[in-house]
Amino acid sequence: MKHIFFLFFLISSAVSAQLLETWSDSDFTTPPTWQGDMPKFTINTTEQKLKLSAEAVSSQAYLSTPCTAINNATWEFSVQMDFNPSSSNYALIYLTSNQAGFSNNMEGYYVMVGNTQDEVSLYKQSSERITKIIDGTDKILDSSPSSVSVRVLRDDLGNWQLYTKQGSANYILEGEVFDNDLVSSSYFGIYCKYTSTRSDKFSFGPITVSGTGFIDTEKPRVISHQLIAGKQFVIQLNKNPNPASVSENDFEIVPNSLQPKSISVDNSMITLNFNDYLVDTDAGQLIVKDIEDESGNLMNDTALNYSFERIKVLTSKVTDEFQLQLAYNKTVDATVIDTNPISSALNFGNPTLVNDSALLFKSDNPMAVDQTYRISVSGILAESGDIMKDTIIDITYRKPGRYDIVFTEIMPDPTPNIGLYDSEYIEIHNRRDYPINLEGMWLTINGKKSVLPNHELPPDSYALIINQNELENWPNDLPLIGIKSLPALNNNSGTLVLYYANNLVSDVLQYPLMMEEGGFKTEGGWSLERIDNENQQPEFNWSYSTHLDGGTPGLDNSVINFNPDITAPYLKYISYINPSTFAFVFSETLKGLDNFTPSGIQIEGAAISDIAYDSIFLKSFQIYFSNELQLQQTFTVNFVSSLSDFADNNLSSNHSLRIGIPEALDSFDIVINEVLFDPAPDGIDFVELYNRSDKILNRSDIYLSSLTDLVADELEQVNDKNQLLFPSDYLVVTEDSFVLSQFHPSAISEFINQSHLPSLNDDEGNIAITKNTGEIIDHFEYTDDMHFALLRDKEGVSLERINPHATTNSPHNWHSASEQSGYSTPTLQNSQYAENPLRSNTKWLSIDKEEFSPNADGTSDNLHINYSLDKAGWTGTVAVYNRYGHVIKTIAHNELLGLKGFFTWDGTTDNLEKAPIGIYIVYGDIFSSTGKTKKEKITVVLTAGAKRE
Repeated sequence: MKHIFFLFFLISSAVSAQLLETWSDSDFTTPPTWQGDMPKFTINTTEQKLKLSAEAVSSQAYLSTPCTAINNATWEFSVQMDFNPSSSNYALIYLTSNQAGFSNNMEGYYVMVGNTQDEVSLYKQSSERITKIIDGTDKILDSSPSSVSVRVLRDDLGNWQLYTKQGSANYILEGEVFDNDLVSSSYFGIYCKYTSTRSDKFSFGPITVSGTGFIDTEKPRVISHQLIAGKQFVIQLNKNPNPASVSENDFEIVPNSLQPKSISVDNSMITLNFNDYLVDTDAGQLIVKDIEDESGNLMNDTALNYSFERIKVLTSKVTDEFQLQLAYNKTVDATVIDTNPISSALNFGNPTLVNDSALLFKSDNPMAVDQTYRISVSGILAESGDIMKDTIIDITYRKPGRYDIVFTEIMPDPTPNIGLYDSEYIEIHNRRDYPINLEGMWLTINGKKSVLPNHELPPDSYALIINQNELENWPNDLPLIGIKSLPALNNNSGTLVLYYANNLVSDVLQYPLMMEEGGFKTEGGWSLERIDNENQQPEFNWSYSTHLDGGTPGLDNSVINFNPDITAPYLKYISYINPSTFAFVFSETLKGLDNFTPSGIQIEGAAISDIAYDSIFLKSFQIYFSNELQLQQTFTVNFVSSLSDFADNNLSSNHSLRIGIPEALDSFDIVINEVLFDPAPDGIDFVELYNRSDKILNRSDIYLSSLTDLVADELEQVNDKNQLLFPSDYLVVTEDSFVLSQFHPSAISEFINQSHLPSLNDDEGNIAITKNTGEIIDHFEYTDDMHFALLRDKEGVSLERINPHATTNSPHNWHSASEQSGYSTPTLQNSQYAENPLRSNTKWLSIDKEEFSPNADGTSDNLHINYSLDKAGWTGTVAVYNRYGHVIKTIAHNELLGLKGFFTWDGTTDNLEKAPIGIYIVYGDIFSSTGKTKKEKITVVLTAGAKRE
């Protein structure tokens, strides 16, 4: 049948390609047959002319007749207008047209006779787009009446020529042009535009058209295709198909052998409708075959590729006990907010749009922690038109907790590259047995915030956070999270905090970390790895990677090992903020600090109004009192509620907790009490201070300095945390508290303060306590000669003050620390301490003991020789004699004395030898400025001391 139709089309096309109209009969229906506004026209058979005979109103009129001539075609006609044409009165002769009526949708070529320029020109019309392609000579019709004969030629390539003649003259070429945009024709036509006075002033002579019609040999083909809503295909062809040739059997989805349930044809567009949604695929094919056009050309079998994924839930995320967020694989239709697509006992309401592919649902009923709920989701419409399949989802509310996700590895300095990817990275780990979606979480690096994307972190798995610009440098098989403009990690120090969307902290990491020395690895190229992911305290739980590549991104760490936290947390210090506010700072992160209330602390004589804790590190809180505390009162703090770390090690209470209001620092409130200026190898210098006043002092008011001509050099603040120093408290200042504690394990950490020290020379020097103004509170001039003369090695031996209330720079008030004490006593009472070497005695000269044993055991190592005079102005000499009456030690020689004082004999001779065990005479001889004299002899026994075990 299709071939028979094609033959008929060729025959009919050949016939209609020729047109001869002589206007010799008055019947428009006699071939050639005309259609259009026939009542507006009449035929004058005598003159053989077509005349416009319309009503006298401004209007337009047209006639058309079938004609397919376009190739090697000639059009000849004449037009007469009994007026001078204008833009309101002109004629159009349609040489070719694709439709009988000449509307704005028409496509074809026409000759305009008249218009403003009084010319004859050739135009092309493609729908509403009209283009003049040959511009005829102006003013050839500038007369009344006007007449012209026109001849138009077109070859089969698209070369056009336009000729005109007037009267008996020869044809004149108006112009020529190449244009083959339109290659077929269906109609020839005449069009008049006129005003009321020109409605009967148009005449047209005989018309001759010769040539052949367009023979269509082009096969139909698919220009475009689109799958709509997963159930409908729209196929656009390059030409109109023959509707009779199109059936459901011409289309097939492979490999499913699925055919449409119905089709429709609209000009060149074919629409296929399927019963159900197509199967999700990235490589689907629709086979099209056996489609013919109206000329009988058969389309080649064609495979149309397509992809489709029906809307579905990608992830479900319970953001809190009331809210559920569903993320979809495609954009949801905005009208979904007017529906309630969830059915469950939780009674979710209508959703709100989080973004174009995510919905947030709020429930009237809170979800219980770790309980699973089953919900049914239906009717979700995609913007693309497909509707989600009814879906059952199990949801569980997992309350975000500290250390659910932890930092397990960082690469702050990837240079030099040992074997990895020459970029920084941060590794995180999900410690839980359920997946956690990172969407909405955020990371701060040294205070700069980066929001994490939608990324589901499976149970017990890792993810790597890197700069988005570095993604191409990493292999695709690693769990990478690229962050645009991720802040850089500082090589040597930094703070990383991982937050949940609700601002709860999951983990925090500050480096440098307390860990074993890294040696050459500190130069770069080696990552820092967590040793035990279940140990949440960073101290000695991190190490440089041991992997030969320099790190293990995305994998279990090379240093991973069982390393539990067995160290009890303790209070590091209390800071004074103001008379009604104090800060408590602990050694490590504490569990339950966010629920700690004023009732958990008991302070007799003071009422706590509020407590505020540090939500990031969970290592400190501030307490606020209802009223300001009073001066010169010490308040004892007791924890009523127990606190522990995340390994359930309870808070250690190994020392009393005290608070009070500090007073201003004055001269000699604190004194230098012990100095280690020549430490043992690998040891550390320290200076011990002693609060001999009855004041509570602020450690941050205390500065240390060396002196030059009794003027302070550079001041070094002892403490910047506003810690308190109570009466009779010791404070040891050192540059490395850890080393000091290793050498002196008995030292009390509460009284150790790590800060920069002025330089302490090994042989001699000075150290001073000052205010921040440089005003000197106390200072000590030392030399190594002040040590016990019989010490074989002075390295690692401190000088101890004998009595804090005696003169600082009296050599008799200092002595080497005892051997039994370990040669130093930081934070403890000095081994050579004497409470009051000045005795009440009727004699002007006395000793503090009748026997002593200078054996450096810390017991009776020195003999204190006291004097007490009734008035000033005495000068004297004190010496020690042996049993033979020889002077073995001159303690003082012609020394100006005060009213009271003491001298110290350490059991050595003037020859710096140890005096033998035995009986000795202490002899004092003094004289006054008025010539008076006093003499005194006292017997003392030098013994070997108690026998050592």
